[in-house]
Amino acid sequence: MATVQKQVKGSDSEIVNFLMSLDPPRIIIPDCDPEQFEKIISVNSRFLRMSLIEGQLEIMPPLPVHHEYSTEEFQIIGQVGQWRNNNVNLVGIATSSQGGYRLLKLEDPNYPNKRTVLSPNCAVVFKARWDSLTKEAKKTPFPPVTPNFIIELRWQYESAQLLHQKMVQWVNAGVDEAT
Repeated sequence: MATVQKQVKGSDSEIVNFLMSLDPPRIIIPDCDPEQFEKIISVNSRFLRMSLIEGQLEIMPPLPVHHEYSTEEFQIIGQVGQWRNNNVNLVGIATSSQGGYRLLKLEDPNYPNKRTVLSPNCAVVFKARWDSLTKEAKKTPFPPVTPNFIIELRWQYESAQLLHQKMVQWVNAGVDEAT
């Protein structure tokens, strides 16, 4: 991946256009601590997609605004939501791409500021795993729990290799099923 050393200023659309000019369209910022990540994501979560991977902030363009993509995501979330409602004794929580998870298995305990937070398009955490968290942990922006299964949609500008890398991260984090 090429390193981009450029300060990007401007409107949200100018920043998105800059991101889309990269191949692949993403920026990696090293040494982002958890507090910085939470501040950045609270201000920009509607405009950009972000992940924290071993203390590196990954910034990607926003989700594409397109009826085909939107329809596919809506159908998946609807089916998972219906399945969750029919299995309330099994499912603890189900989330969309707006829900992120702190993945402890990918973190080095010797470096507490190098956290990993990912947000799949859809995720399910079974009740037993969810209930093992404290009330405080459940209320954090990124609960420290690995989903039991996740769904990631492939964006039009993502290569199969990039999607495969994301799936490997999820499996290494302890996800039982990733599709």
